[in-house]
Amino acid sequence: MYNMNRLEQNLQIQVWQFLQVSLNHKNSFAWATVNESGFGGKKAIILGSIRKKCGVVAGIPDLFVYSKGKLIGLELKTIVGRQSDSQKIIEKRIVESGGTYHLVRSVEEVEEALRADRVDLKVGV
Repeated sequence: MYNMNRLEQNLQIQVWQFLQVSLNHKNSFAWATVNESGFGGKKAIILGSIRKKCGVVAGIPDLFVYSKGKLIGLELKTIVGRQSDSQKIIEKRIVESGGTYHLVRSVEEVEEALRADRVDLKVGV
């Protein structure tokens, strides 16, 4: 998230706020995964190595929703943003494992994706 461009960062903030007010927190919850170092040089190499040893995986979606036993990955992109190769691999692994994965570009697309996955959302949000 530290290297994330400002537009994508703003989108993630908007989506996170939407999730906090719209999810039925009795059977769903959401979280973000910071998966970038935010700086270069020796520190980035060292931190990257430590994170990898601790289980950080390249390509993990920006946000996850877990609802009624189902994992939903949400990869946020700007209008021109594209998935990296590692993100495509993770998408395939999530889907093959029984979860769902959505590349979304707006709060409206997040709402549509969650409704398609039968996530309980509060009405009128």
